[in-house]
Amino acid sequence: LLGSPTTAVAYDFPRGLTGAAAQLPRDLAMSADDIMRWHTLLPLYLPFLPPHMWPLVRGAMERSGNVHLLTGAGPSRVRRPQRLRLCARCVANDRRRYGRAYWHREHQAPGVLFCAMHLVILHESDVPAVGAAANEIRSLEATFAKNLLRNTHLGARVVSTDVHQILASEPREIGPERLHRFYRCKLSTLGLLTPFGRLALTEIMSRFLLLFPEEALRALGCGLRPADRDNWLARLFRRSEEAHSPIHHILAMRLLGLTPVVALDEAASLDCNATAVRAADVRSKTPPPPRPDQLHQKRARWLSVLRCHRSGSVRQKNDALYCWLWRRDREWLSAHCPRAVRGRAPRRSRDAHAKRAIIKAARRLLGCRVPVRLSLRRIAREAGLHTMLYRAKWSLPVATA
Repeated sequence: LLGSPTTAVAYDFPRGLTGAAAQLPRDLAMSADDIMRWHTLLPLYLPFLPPHMWPLVRGAMERSGNVHLLTGAGPSRVRRPQRLRLCARCVANDRRRYGRAYWHREHQAPGVLFCAMHLVILHESDVPAVGAAANEIRSLEATFAKNLLRNTHLGARVVSTDVHQILASEPREIGPERLHRFYRCKLSTLGLLTPFGRLALTEIMSRFLLLFPEEALRALGCGLRPADRDNWLARLFRRSEEAHSPIHHILAMRLLGLTPVVALDEAASLDCNATAVRAADVRSKTPPPPRPDQLHQKRARWLSVLRCHRSGSVRQKNDALYCWLWRRDREWLSAHCPRAVRGRAPRRSRDAHAKRAIIKAARRLLGCRVPVRLSLRRIAREAGLHTMLYRAKWSLPVATA
């Protein structure tokens, strides 16, 4: 059926579709593209793939390539179903209308736990969907439903409905670059970007967890830690080059207050507004001018810090205040900075400081109760100068002597 006896069976991204289409009755008039459009999960992944991947994925499905690797479905953290799924009501409707039931593609999508038509929890069959045991074509009539899916949550219903709508709509070839610009534009409109174009991550996470509790996210395979500043939601909004599951994009679009179909339509028409979006993004990185009383207060705080400063880096101890003045009152800050902030310390003083630190570290190691083997590396680590001594030892002739 698939054109070759060695072609593996895949229920989500079948391969060898050119050979399969040639063996179908001519009355159906169905090509390989028609099979991809109406009987695979490709329309769900296509909007989120880079443009250079579209012909590669289609070619792999027409012949015999690693489609799961190309689409990112294989290495994704949102796991594919281990067994084929079915809806009991859909089975009854299919038998009443067609005389026999068949597998529905939207039930096999990752993250889909409910039937979008009947809003009931799906059943798991005894047919494997992945691995070597899945290399067998089995009819739904030749199987039985084992049990209801576990660990489901009502918050996952909306994802099942959105997947159904994406698969039923016309496929869109958008790409992650345009989607990223669309996300940034919507975040800026909702006030979820700082004046410097950074994510207001605390507010984003609080809104997101109100929409999708942690139980629902775990059920979908999209769990995250709110305290993690680099979770998958933050990476999705920060960078466009990282691949993400379609379920991640669906959840992000819901956070922005849009259904995925509407969001994809708006992102597809974003080309004509790309210049305006870039200009808005640049404007968002320019901080607003400070109020006079606020500027006077920040200057007074900085002068007070300088009066109380004794040793160390004044910037490291007051980094937030220093950055605020640097962005809004740079000339005044440059005129009121100590020499240690304006430039690096002289080489001789660094050399003398490193020598004293090495002597103290060697004495501490010699005074240990347990004998310690003294080596140059051990002393350098004890003094906290390991990197400097091995990368810039030419600038510390006295310390390294």
